Amino acid sequence: MKGHFEGRIYTDISPDWELRTKGNPFMAPEMLRLLKAANPNEFRLVTHKDYCCCEYTTKINLLTFCRFRLNIKLNVIGLPASLCTPGYVGSLQSLVRDYKKRRGLFLILNLEERRNDAEAAVGLTLGNCVFTNRFTNFDEYLLDLKSGYRRRVSVALKKGAKLRWESVASYDFTNEMYQLYQSVFQHSRYPLECLTVEFFRSFPGELHCLYEGAEPLAFVLLHEAGDKLSFVFGGMDYGKRDQYDLYMNMLIFIIRKCIEKECLFADLGQTAENSKMRIGATVSPRYLCVFSGNPVINAILKKTIGVFSYKSERSSHSVWNADVAKKIEEGALSIRPAIKIS
Repeated sequence: MKGHFEGRIYTDISPDWELRTKGNPFMAPEMLRLLKAANPNEFRLVTHKDYCCCEYTTKINLLTFCRFRLNIKLNVIGLPASLCTPGYVGSLQSLVRDYKKRRGLFLILNLEERRNDAEAAVGLTLGNCVFTNRFTNFDEYLLDLKSGYRRRVSVALKKGAKLRWESVASYDFTNEMYQLYQSVFQHSRYPLECLTVEFFRSFPGELHCLYEGAEPLAFVLLHEAGDKLSFVFGGMDYGKRDQYDLYMNMLIFIIRKCIEKECLFADLGQTAENSKMRIGATVSPRYLCVFSGNPVINAILKKTIGVFSYKSERSSHSVWNADVAKKIEEGALSIRPAIKIS
């Protein structure tokens, strides 16, 4: 006997949700209400004495990381947006065991550690790119780069010299900016959910737009929580991407903001690993977990998990000057001693 599913399913925030999910800012009530409103899939919250999680049901290409397609309906345990943050807190083992009491196929995204037990099939998903800030200013960052990588940054800045960055209030997010986001979504190799324009107009973060005259060419949506600055979403004009090196200028802007804000880390998200590594980011592996309450299906999933897993195409990049790289390797040079005054 499987027993009864012990999680309690809500369509809104439960009374103890905020207290239990404090460690994950993207699971905060105001953020979840925004994500829920901006996502077309039915969005549910589950609480249990050992875990809390978000779930939604959707059709997804289970062979996303292959050349083939296998669109299948499943329950995703994760945040209803392309965020690299896990959509649960608490005991993962208890979550998997409890969910196996339900019918259906379940997918957990963006696990930070590989599960070592035999209860579910585990594979790689897109890695998370993180920039570690140990700089007091942007010029110091540039000087620590090897000449080739410094030149790459300089070339991008030169190409974008006639453009200007401006901070924009969320409620002033325009349809033109939304089209830039849609363009990125349509060009993505690994699309999940396309968010509505209302999400960007209500997001409690920072919106910065790159203009050519009065025309928006790119934007970055940032969220600061504690010592981390997160690149949440962005958009750009693919017709002018290469002319102005838009994507590199977006990444450079985020690095500059991280340094100016004295954040210890810039979470640059998933995808475009090589571009992010060239500016000094490192890639932390992320895992997906897929399982069912049916032991036969679980056995098949474990045998075939390699088909569902991400195959990284990133190259090796040694971006720092030799003396800096040696100090980092020896642990003598880590994050900057940030002093943030609130």
